[in-house]
Amino acid sequence: MNRNTRLEVPPELTNLLLEFTISVLVNKPSNLVEYASDYFARLLNEKRNANLTSGPSQSGENHLNDNHFGDEDNEDSLSSDFIFAEHYDPAEDEDDNEKQTEMSEVLDAMFERKVEEGELVIRQGDDGDYFYVIEKGTFQFFITGEDGEEKILGEYTDSGSFGELALMYNMPRSASVRARSKGSLWAMSRQTFRKIVLKRAFLKRKVYEELLEKVEMLKSLESYERMNLCDALTPKKYSDGDLIIKEGDEADGMYFIEQGTVRVTKTNENGEQREISRLTNGAYFGELALITHKPRAASVYAEGEVKVA
Repeated sequence: MNRNTRLEVPPELTNLLLEFTISVLVNKPSNLVEYASDYFARLLNEKRNANLTSGPSQSGENHLNDNHFGDEDNEDSLSSDFIFAEHYDPAEDEDDNEKQTEMSEVLDAMFERKVEEGELVIRQGDDGDYFYVIEKGTFQFFITGEDGEEKILGEYTDSGSFGELALMYNMPRSASVRARSKGSLWAMSRQTFRKIVLKRAFLKRKVYEELLEKVEMLKSLESYERMNLCDALTPKKYSDGDLIIKEGDEADGMYFIEQGTVRVTKTNENGEQREISRLTNGAYFGELALITHKPRAASVYAEGEVKVA
């Protein structure tokens, strides 16, 4: 191969790898190679079946940003933060009065629970009764296999929360949590959790489901995968002229435009920024950070009030 030959990644490959990456991040398979084999075998069968009935599939082609962010993003690692998912910040809620009311309800409904080192806080297989927020201490998460062996999943120290899944989905505890030191937790009962938290989560998921349904590259996801993706999204607001991503910076994630318009600019040879595109409701940008390793190739500014997820 000529050393000066320029290699270009075809859009079809970009979309294929992006969809696969999202599927991996959502499902978190223990055996990546086996999962990849099953994933692409299933995809091949779907393509063949589609070709038999309606000709070549057009899924994943010509989505909104291929022409704007061809070599844009750089991602240090693939994690659940591939979307702009950060810890919940109540200061960013739209309705401050509603936020304060909800926060007061939550705080009033919680009570403190002291734990000793070695104490089992929740047991795998039990019914969910409480949601816990860690104030102090180290807590280990693990699952017990059929052979009785414990597999450590991770631990939190002096921050974090757990126990919400069993309450949200009305299912047994999927893992156990043990205190590795003396500590303090704040607990909320199932009834209160479902009344206050679940209502807000349901409304948030409904909005994000409608948003993600418009994204062509996500249409191949199963319904439950899309729901998991909705749960990972966190809203972030920008004012007119705010810089959302900066050309030359390393990427911090992928953004979906929930409301508003953004302006995409690129620096020319004279060092001047020129506008190359505008994106609005339902569009997305920063997605190639999942599969490329280059700095941002463009900047994105808020045009008026903008809300992304």
